[in-house]
Amino acid sequence: MQTITSNNFGFLVAYLIPGFLVFSQLNVGSAGIGPSTETTVGGFLILTIWSAMAGMILSLFRWLLVDTLHHATGVKPARLEFSRLEENINAFQLVVEHQYHYYQFYSNLLIALLVVGTKRLFDGTLTLGTALLGLVLLATLWIASRQTLSKYYQRAGEILRCEHST
Repeated sequence: MQTITSNNFGFLVAYLIPGFLVFSQLNVGSAGIGPSTETTVGGFLILTIWSAMAGMILSLFRWLLVDTLHHATGVKPARLEFSRLEENINAFQLVVEHQYHYYQFYSNLLIALLVVGTKRLFDGTLTLGTALLGLVLLATLWIASRQTLSKYYQRAGEILRCEHST
């Protein structure tokens, strides 16, 4: 079994954790694909695949909603010159690992919590206390996602700065 390294940590936090949260709350276990009390290697593999798929779908909605809102409210993407990537690949990978993966986690988890909260609202299991705690967590995730995306753009821009102006 592969250990968690910087090569797969980003995937774990950006996709699997938020995806598992949503997948485990959708009550799809009756279809034979959800979490169960019986643990098997096959069940773990299926749960991992479904969680990754759910995480990738969350990331799509993150791109559509969170990225768009951040950009519309003042977070400016860096203009990057990828022809400079080869000479700066190690520094760029560090910025991705230390900023962008965390941005993906915060913003994907924000979308996951919106999905779970909406589901609980409609099925009548959302309590006032949980809703208030959820709102605080959503606000915190919004701020964290905005901060890490800004830092990612700033630091990536310093590494791969576009030298010519258009």
